[in-house]
Amino acid sequence: MKTTGSLRHLLRLALVVGFPFFVWAEDPAQPNPVRLTLSDCVRLALERNPLLSAAAQDRIAAREAVGESRAAYYPTLGVRGGVSRWQTHAFLPGGLGAPNLPSIVGPTDDWAAGGFARVLLLDSGVRHAGLAAAHSLEAAAVHTADAVRQTVILEVHETFYQLAVAMELRVVAEHSFILAESHLEIAKNRQTVGDKTESDVLRAQVEVDDARVERVRADSLIRAAKGSLNTAMGAPAETPIDID
Repeated sequence: MKTTGSLRHLLRLALVVGFPFFVWAEDPAQPNPVRLTLSDCVRLALERNPLLSAAAQDRIAAREAVGESRAAYYPTLGVRGGVSRWQTHAFLPGGLGAPNLPSIVGPTDDWAAGGFARVLLLDSGVRHAGLAAAHSLEAAAVHTADAVRQTVILEVHETFYQLAVAMELRVVAEHSFILAESHLEIAKNRQTVGDKTESDVLRAQVEVDDARVERVRADSLIRAAKGSLNTAMGAPAETPIDID
């Protein structure tokens, strides 16, 4: 039985070595991940990254600030209007006025309407300086948006290749784990026939445990790299993805 187990592990090793692009099974409970190329990731990041949206809104705000500063050169026109209703009591000295003269004045409606115009002729260059500052802020917003765009593209490239490296490390870790298991099985079989000691078996078991830890660490690196790539693309970190 032990010999059969050893052959099974060797066959498994041969299959893995024969196919270097090893792909492990995904969790069936998870939705199928989307396979993306580097160009796909960059395109999605340029479409959905919130940093780019914020930079675009800053450019719009800067452009509107230029129009606001330019408005100081134009005259101001306005219209005023109002209406009021009042009533008062007239206090007259005794003996004055007719006997039937009422002592209350009103109620009376008062209407008022008018217009105004104002233009600033000289301000010692304040308007010009404000307009120039607004233009400078607009240009800075444009350059900032370009810098954000380049930063997002660079972040996508970095996280994409980090994920690629993590996936390659996972392949290596899987190969190492299978080799370590094969060595452990062989050591147990050779111990049975007296060719290996207990310490040799324990050493092989330690190698299996170390390889298992490396495999877990590689899985963690893949999850972290996928989260970073999703974040760079403006998607939730837990979105299932895969790279091509």
